Amino acid sequence: MSNLPLFGDFYRQYYNPDLEVVEIRRKSTKPTNCSVTEGMEYIFSFLHNHQTTYIPSKGNDRLVLFPYLFIRPKQGDKIKNITTKETYTVDQVINNPRTGKWEGLLKLDLINKPVIERREVLEFEDQKNYVDFTHSYPSSISNLINANSENVMQNPPPMLPTITWKIVRMEPGGLGKPFDSRKELKPRLRELLKDPLVPGYTVEVFGKIIDSIVQFECWSHDHKSSERLVKWFENFLNTYTGYLRQCGIGDLFFWQRTQEEFNKVWRQSFAVRGTQYYFRTEELEASYERDLVKLDITIETNDRISPRLFREHRYIADQLVTGELSYSGYRDLFYRSGEYLFGDIDIIQ
Repeated sequence: MSNLPLFGDFYRQYYNPDLEVVEIRRKSTKPTNCSVTEGMEYIFSFLHNHQTTYIPSKGNDRLVLFPYLFIRPKQGDKIKNITTKETYTVDQVINNPRTGKWEGLLKLDLINKPVIERREVLEFEDQKNYVDFTHSYPSSISNLINANSENVMQNPPPMLPTITWKIVRMEPGGLGKPFDSRKELKPRLRELLKDPLVPGYTVEVFGKIIDSIVQFECWSHDHKSSERLVKWFENFLNTYTGYLRQCGIGDLFFWQRTQEEFNKVWRQSFAVRGTQYYFRTEELEASYERDLVKLDITIETNDRISPRLFREHRYIADQLVTGELSYSGYRDLFYRSGEYLFGDIDIIQ
């Protein structure tokens, strides 16, 4: 088994701070090779890149379109060119004259315009210009809110648009359709590998397919903004479904919308819209098994073949035989005129 591939070439160890466990993850991007938690990390990364997408104007160097930016910037906000280190200032937020709505167009105060062909990256210095994405409920809100003697919030400011996620259903993967009655209940052996850091052992990698429903909740200060946020996020997932599958999510599609609600946390009501998606992922675990070094086999033989081991009449070497057989008698059944009947090999004494 020395010709097995190396464990470190295909897998990496990762500490999951949410679960406080060490996970193993594939380095490849084959289907169904990442967990739900890892899938959420990909969504977090893609969501940030999605919001920083920009298109410079060809007619006016100061005009830049941010087509996927959800939060409307303010005049004076700072934008940093991560590539050139230049800082731009938002000079004007321009609405569409036909609709009267802002659709991502900004006029910047700058010296050198960003060049998209050089893959220059633009980011707002204040991260509050981006939709937040986190697990479960937000642990804090961005604004300091005062309460009166009855502990009721006084004139609460708009909440930073936030998207949270949680798993509402998780079952062993169905062997047919999602949540099928036939399931992969136990981990199955995926492959055998060697770890050069642990000689004398073989790494057995086991995997189990998981079917999950993940609920994404879109938080905002009113229903209209929350509805706009959930639609914006659903469009984002539709756009990036292919990328997420390339990263290892086996399948991903819209499941259902949840009931609209006002969720009251921190003694303040927030408008929440929920949308659920189906995820097909895989959980992996590695087991180190000691290699077989030596195998001792003891075989006991008898000088006669008892008829009790066979039927009363039996055929050996295409010959009808009855009664007990000695070793030499048994051997002679395979020879005729001194030649072995079934080939040119010799029986070793």
